[in-house]
Amino acid sequence: MSGKGMLRDARSISAGDLHRMVSGVGKSRFFATLANSNLSIILMIGIKESAGVNTIIVFLKVSVVVVFIAIGWAYMNPANHEPLIPPNTGTISTEEASKDSATNRPSGESAA
Repeated sequence: MSGKGMLRDARSISAGDLHRMVSGVGKSRFFATLANSNLSIILMIGIKESAGVNTIIVFLKVSVVVVFIAIGWAYMNPANHEPLIPPNTGTISTEEASKDSATNRPSGESAA
Protein backbone atom coordinates (compact mmCIF):
# COMPACT_ATOMS: atom_id res chain seq x y z
CA MET A 1 0.00 0.00 0.00
CA SER A 2 1.09 3.55 -0.55
CA GLY A 3 2.20 6.25 1.98
CA LYS A 4 -0.24 8.55 3.86
CA GLY A 5 0.16 6.45 7.00
CA MET A 6 -1.88 3.37 5.99
CA LEU A 7 -0.18 0.01 6.65
CA ARG A 8 3.41 0.61 5.69
CA ASP A 9 4.35 -2.35 7.81
CA ALA A 10 2.16 -4.63 9.88
CA ARG A 11 4.19 -3.82 12.99
CA SER A 12 4.03 -0.04 12.65
CA ILE A 13 0.31 0.76 12.82
CA SER A 14 -0.31 3.99 14.71
CA ALA A 15 -3.44 4.76 16.71
CA GLY A 16 -4.58 7.24 14.05
CA ASP A 17 -4.16 4.63 11.30
CA LEU A 18 -6.12 2.10 13.32
CA HIS A 19 -8.89 4.64 13.97
CA ARG A 20 -9.16 5.49 10.26
CA MET A 21 -9.25 1.77 9.38
CA VAL A 22 -12.09 0.81 11.72
CA SER A 23 -14.12 4.03 11.89
CA GLY A 24 -16.03 3.25 8.68
CA VAL A 25 -16.51 -0.36 9.74
CA GLY A 26 -17.90 0.73 13.11
CA LYS A 27 -20.54 2.91 11.51
CA SER A 28 -21.65 0.18 9.14
CA ARG A 29 -21.76 -2.32 11.98
CA PHE A 30 -23.89 0.08 14.02
CA PHE A 31 -26.45 0.46 11.24
CA ALA A 32 -26.39 -3.28 10.51
CA THR A 33 -27.00 -4.00 14.19
CA LEU A 34 -29.79 -1.40 14.28
CA ALA A 35 -31.43 -2.93 11.19
CA ASN A 36 -31.05 -6.45 12.64
CA SER A 37 -32.59 -5.33 15.93
CA ASN A 38 -35.53 -3.70 14.14
CA LEU A 39 -36.16 -6.84 12.07
CA SER A 40 -35.94 -9.00 15.18
CA ILE A 41 -38.51 -6.84 16.97
CA ILE A 42 -40.85 -7.01 13.97
CA LEU A 43 -40.48 -10.81 13.90
CA MET A 44 -41.17 -11.10 17.64
CA ILE A 45 -44.33 -9.02 17.26
CA GLY A 46 -45.38 -11.19 14.31
CA ILE A 47 -44.75 -14.38 16.28
CA LYS A 48 -46.86 -13.11 19.19
CA GLU A 49 -49.71 -12.14 16.85
CA SER A 50 -49.42 -15.45 15.03
CA ALA A 51 -49.56 -17.35 18.33
CA GLY A 52 -52.70 -15.43 19.32
CA VAL A 53 -54.42 -16.18 16.01
CA ASN A 54 -53.34 -19.83 16.26
CA THR A 55 -54.86 -20.06 19.75
CA ILE A 56 -58.17 -18.68 18.49
CA ILE A 57 -58.24 -21.11 15.54
CA VAL A 58 -57.48 -24.11 17.79
CA PHE A 59 -60.23 -23.03 20.20
CA LEU A 60 -62.72 -22.85 17.32
CA LYS A 61 -61.70 -26.28 16.00
CA VAL A 62 -62.04 -27.92 19.41
CA SER A 63 -65.39 -26.20 19.94
CA VAL A 64 -66.72 -27.58 16.64
CA VAL A 65 -65.66 -31.12 17.61
CA VAL A 66 -67.23 -30.81 21.08
CA VAL A 67 -70.51 -29.51 19.60
CA PHE A 68 -70.51 -32.37 17.07
CA ILE A 69 -70.03 -34.94 19.86
CA ALA A 70 -72.72 -33.28 22.03
CA ILE A 71 -75.27 -33.33 19.20
CA GLY A 72 -74.37 -36.90 18.22
CA TRP A 73 -74.67 -38.08 21.81
CA ALA A 74 -78.44 -37.58 21.64
CA TYR A 75 -78.70 -39.99 18.70
CA MET A 76 -76.64 -42.75 20.34
CA ASN A 77 -78.51 -45.91 21.33
CA PRO A 78 -76.90 -47.40 24.48
CA ALA A 79 -78.43 -50.81 23.72
CA ASN A 80 -76.04 -51.12 20.77
CA HIS A 81 -73.11 -51.10 23.20
CA GLU A 82 -74.21 -54.07 25.25
CA PRO A 83 -72.07 -56.18 25.45
CA LEU A 84 -69.20 -53.95 24.42
CA ILE A 85 -66.97 -56.96 23.73
CA PRO A 86 -68.87 -60.10 22.69
CA PRO A 87 -68.03 -63.26 24.61
CA ASN A 88 -65.61 -65.73 23.01
CA THR A 89 -67.49 -68.92 22.15
CA GLY A 90 -64.40 -70.66 20.76
CA THR A 91 -66.14 -71.74 17.55
CA ILE A 92 -66.25 -70.47 14.00
CA SER A 93 -69.52 -70.31 12.12
CA THR A 94 -70.10 -73.10 9.58
CA GLU A 95 -70.17 -70.59 6.72
CA GLU A 96 -66.72 -69.26 7.62
CA ALA A 97 -65.32 -72.76 8.22
CA SER A 98 -66.41 -74.01 4.79
CA LYS A 99 -64.56 -71.26 2.86
CA ASP A 100 -61.20 -71.97 1.26
CA SER A 101 -58.64 -69.73 2.98
CA ALA A 102 -56.67 -68.98 -0.22
CA THR A 103 -59.59 -67.85 -2.41
CA ASN A 104 -62.20 -66.95 0.23
CA ARG A 105 -64.77 -68.94 -1.82
CA PRO A 106 -66.75 -71.93 -0.65
CA SER A 107 -64.50 -75.00 -0.99
CA GLY A 108 -66.57 -76.65 -3.76
CA GLU A 109 -66.55 -73.58 -6.10
CA SER A 110 -64.02 -73.22 -8.92
CA ALA A 111 -62.31 -69.97 -9.89
CA ALA A 112 -63.72 -69.95 -13.44
